[in-house]
Amino acid sequence: MHNLFNAMRAIVERPGYPLLKSYQQDFYEFDQQTLETTWTAESQYLWVVRENGTYLCPIDLDKRANESALACLGQYRDMDIHHIRGERITPVSLIQAKNLIRNTRYEWSPILSNEVLTHGNRFATMVCDIERKPNAIGASVHIGTRSSLTERECADLQWLAMTRAIARAGTLFVGVQALQINGVETIGMRPAAMRAATAHTTKASFAMPAYNPRQPYDVVMA
Repeated sequence: MHNLFNAMRAIVERPGYPLLKSYQQDFYEFDQQTLETTWTAESQYLWVVRENGTYLCPIDLDKRANESALACLGQYRDMDIHHIRGERITPVSLIQAKNLIRNTRYEWSPILSNEVLTHGNRFATMVCDIERKPNAIGASVHIGTRSSLTERECADLQWLAMTRAIARAGTLFVGVQALQINGVETIGMRPAAMRAATAHTTKASFAMPAYNPRQPYDVVMA
């Protein structure tokens, strides 16, 4: 991951680079933090560099992530777009970027919206509880999976938890304060540590997390 971030720095710090003139915190803090908590050798991102800031988002995740990436691509004219896969950074055109985000690895069940599917099969269950305070909105996310997870799947679940929290809260300004996977608290862990911490969980943990009366399970009516 550090090699990747250094390669990204070399792009934005090269002499005469015309972009990232302001909101540099997007890159030096937020993008770095995102890579530290979600990067794996299989990860794919779109990295957009603008005059005012950057945007780093996963691709081939779910519909919500793709919609967010498309919205970013449609907001600016002067920008550099890069496809990141593992530690490889490739400049891409706007058309190429849009083509990269056509596919999804996950979708939400059309019957029970708390269920995450992959290739049509049930992958995980997820319950997100939103707590609203005067100056902040927080989310506690509880996930159950059928079996042990790969590092990539751990990273994916972090992203899915965030997009779920945003959808639940109805705002981008929400933070995931607790993230339990199969009963193990994983907030702040890197994917490798998440995989190790949840490696001995059993298939029994795939059951829906405990019912929360403040958030009944969603049933999508046809």
